[in-house]
Parts: sequence; C-alpha cells; structure tokens
Amino acid sequence: MAATPEWKVHNAAGEYKAACKDVEDAGVLAELYGPGAFIKNKWRGGNEKLYVVRDVVGPDVIAQEVFRRCEEIRAAHKAKRNAA
Repeated sequence: MAATPEWKVHNAAGEYKAACKDVEDAGVLAELYGPGAFIKNKWRGGNEKLYVVRDVVGPDVIAQEVFRRCEEIRAAHKAKRNAA
C-alpha cells in the first residue's frame, strides 16, 4: 500500500497547492511558486511553516533547512513535556 504524501506545498497566498512524498520534491514545487511559498508537514511541525521560499537555493538546501526546523520543533515540544 502506498504511503500518504506528508509534505504540503502552499503558495504565497496560503493556498494549498500540492502534496509530495519527498521533501526535496516539495522544495522544487515551492520554488516554482516563488517567494512566499511555503512547506508544511502536520506530523513534523503542526501548523508551522517549515520552509518559506525567499530565494532559489535548490532542493537539497531546502531539505536540510526543513529537517533542521523539524528538530527545533521536536526539541521545544520535548522541553515543554519535561517541564510539566
């Protein structure tokens, strides 16, 4: 059975445009939508924008930034749980 695409691509106006299984593919699409387009992932970042297009940087750079942001979010959630 095929996995559900988890990376959501939105244009600068916030309109949902596409879903991708790989973050690199989502990065390519987001760059095509231009500055202000963004990537979200409800499992790894909730409603937070994990990457917002500012310049053309390439899918590998976008993937690195998205995963770095996911780790920040995960660490913040863990710290919040441990503080409770």
